Amino acid sequence: MSSPLKAPPASISTLDESAGWYVLRLNGMRFEGPAKIDAIRNALETGKLSWTDYAYHPDFLQGWGRLCEVRALVKLFPKAPEASVLKSYEGLVKTKTESDLRWRAANPSGKSPSNWYLLLTERSKNIPREERLNEKYWYLLLDGREVGPVEMADVERALKAGPPPSSLFGWQKGMRNWIPADGIPALAKLIGVNHVDYPEDPSFVIERGNQRRKSSRRSLVASVHQISADGSSRMLGICGDLSAQGFQLIQYGVPEKYSQGTRLIMEIRASKTSDVIPFKLSAIVKWYDPERNLVGFEFETIDPVDHKLISKYTSKLG
Repeated sequence: MSSPLKAPPASISTLDESAGWYVLRLNGMRFEGPAKIDAIRNALETGKLSWTDYAYHPDFLQGWGRLCEVRALVKLFPKAPEASVLKSYEGLVKTKTESDLRWRAANPSGKSPSNWYLLLTERSKNIPREERLNEKYWYLLLDGREVGPVEMADVERALKAGPPPSSLFGWQKGMRNWIPADGIPALAKLIGVNHVDYPEDPSFVIERGNQRRKSSRRSLVASVHQISADGSSRMLGICGDLSAQGFQLIQYGVPEKYSQGTRLIMEIRASKTSDVIPFKLSAIVKWYDPERNLVGFEFETIDPVDHKLISKYTSKLG
């Protein structure tokens, strides 16, 4: 597996001299590399590559980007491509996640990645119901979709078939909530990333002033997803502690900034191991803590039945 991506350097000359570039040609979805940037320039000038094709370098780019967005190539483009043209190409690569492309860069001769979700779901079907909370089993959150129970040996088999998803969290009995893969030593080792020592539940902090809630708080193993007007959703982070009045959102990776008073339509998807079923709500940002990457939300509207279940859940000792 490739190492974590580094920030782009300040010197364009370093980019110019570098080899190790990979290219995804949208025409035929062909993956090529490694190559020197001079070869990419030549391919652009001769029309073998288009400015809408994608480039990647493990040392200089934070992710895959269009060739017209690579600083060392910008002078080849007299003007930026029209937004409508760029948008038309997005559909061609919508199934190519960043982790998929990154894995292909590190394994140019490897097989096409398999779907972790399908592989691990099939494995979990064989686990007897009465054993599913055994501490030897893990539950995983793959790009916001839960799968489990599985063993680390199952994860290892999935890894041989393809790269991990771009967003990967794990949980097992005894943990307060989902933890990023790099925070779980065994999982971090398997996928080839450095272990990070995350606090077990960064949301379980003392609330002061306008942050304070009146009712009991309890940790919930759940992911938080924003629901858009068209019905689509995207994962915002992990649910921290929950109360009858609201909850805390834990952000990992690159955090988003939130303004007090912002209203969002969301779904809190509790793990299938929880007593709480997934529920939708609208909530307002009450406070934002950039140091801890925490966001405090206050419920605005929520189904009365769901609210009753939450109140019952949080009133119990966790």
